Amino acid sequence: MFNKNFIGQLKNQLIDLLNTYFSYLDFYNVFSSPICINNISNNNIKNISLLLNLNTKKKIFLQTSPELCMKNFLLFMYKNLFQIAYVYRNKERSTVHLPAFLMLEWYRFNNNSLQCIINDFFYILKEFTDYCNEMLSKNIKNSKFKLNGINCKFRYYNIKDLWKKYAKIDLHECLDALYSKKPYHLRSLLTKKGHNIPQNFSFNDTFFYMMSYHILPKIKFQSYIILDWPSIYSLCSKYYIDNNLFSERFEIYINGVEIANGCYEKLSSSEQNISSPGISSTNGSALNLLSNLNHVSGGAVGVDRLLSSVLNINTIKNTEIITTL
Repeated sequence: MFNKNFIGQLKNQLIDLLNTYFSYLDFYNVFSSPICINNISNNNIKNISLLLNLNTKKKIFLQTSPELCMKNFLLFMYKNLFQIAYVYRNKERSTVHLPAFLMLEWYRFNNNSLQCIINDFFYILKEFTDYCNEMLSKNIKNSKFKLNGINCKFRYYNIKDLWKKYAKIDLHECLDALYSKKPYHLRSLLTKKGHNIPQNFSFNDTFFYMMSYHILPKIKFQSYIILDWPSIYSLCSKYYIDNNLFSERFEIYINGVEIANGCYEKLSSSEQNISSPGISSTNGSALNLLSNLNHVSGGAVGVDRLLSSVLNINTIKNTEIITTL
């Protein structure tokens, strides 16, 4: 296993690479407070809340993402933006989760191409992988280690096609049933096909159970991008005009682990009048004010996950230079 000093050196280089890349492209580096009074969240992300005691007591949150803050910057800056910041998630600690981790988030103003966001990621991945290879060749102590052998030729999948192929399920039909107040239609279909789905599983539980245990494992050892996620899991993504059950959002995976995601941004809350039981709405007024903007696309990368994937580290905890939690 790599020692902490070597990992720290590579992590610093990755952060330098990110700053250099976006600065060269004339992105403006913004900074947000880790404390916020509003948050963007859903049932799969748990906030860490605090009690602020000044003249009166007020409940506040540690940011789960700098998204809301950065969209407020967009309102008056009208520029491409990026930020590398610590974010905080409650009830998250596993081989791929940390309660506090570094996130890169960036927005391309006046841009409606998701491929531009994906290309940003491709460049970052290649440059960082090349640097790690060079450092390993020079570092005698770590010369026996090999990188993950990441295939930079990513395959593209549509999520509906994945469900059709590996679950034999028409996801469009199941989402349509969900909005028609038939929340257990998906679970019923899967039970008939022989899947042992617990009776108390909601649509949300059933969807991610199938993704985690029956769909993603089929393509685990590939580098791939999943496109066109259901709108209920893409609160800030623009939905397709001809099919509002799905949105213009992607997720990037390396060896079965999500490393990055991005979307063509929904620019006002009125654009997407879609709701579902158990899915939280956007808090705060930022989205209501974004309607004056033109096209915006954005992406996010888990810096620690990217580091652990490239170095083939089996747990994200080993990317922490100083363990605090």
